[in-house]
Amino acid sequence: IVLVCLVKNCKNAKSTTKEKSCNLFRIPKGLARSEEWLINFEREDLISKSVDNLYNNYRVCMNHFKNNMFSNPEKIRLLISAVPTEFVMQTTTYTSSGTSPIVNHTMDFNSPSTSMSISTTTLDEQVDKPSSKPVSTQITKDLTLNTPRKSNLKVN
Repeated sequence: IVLVCLVKNCKNAKSTTKEKSCNLFRIPKGLARSEEWLINFEREDLISKSVDNLYNNYRVCMNHFKNNMFSNPEKIRLLISAVPTEFVMQTTTYTSSGTSPIVNHTMDFNSPSTSMSISTTTLDEQVDKPSSKPVSTQITKDLTLNTPRKSNLKVN
């Protein structure tokens, strides 16, 4: 079973987390607390599921909790009153070559019911301008003359 953070646009999972120390936490067993969590990260579609189903099959990663919500500095245990309130989404658009970002949007939602801040950064317009000197992608004959495959074909 692959355990995935159920917050929308969060890619953290037990098998794919880039951060080795990114912990996933179960949804609380208490009905009121589990509903509060689901409403906080806008997953009302899961409210109809049983508390046991939510507890056993759904997780939230540590990135959605403020530092004061953890009972220890290692961030492996939550306080009994912990509620996820950190929802950061990032999207990046790349140039056609796929190497340099043109636009980077960051949206920080402290809580769905409180405040929201949005910041946008764009790179210089020179990214989209064509380069002044031509670029060649042709491989020279010297590099392809004595490849292992061609050597095998010559022997046979």
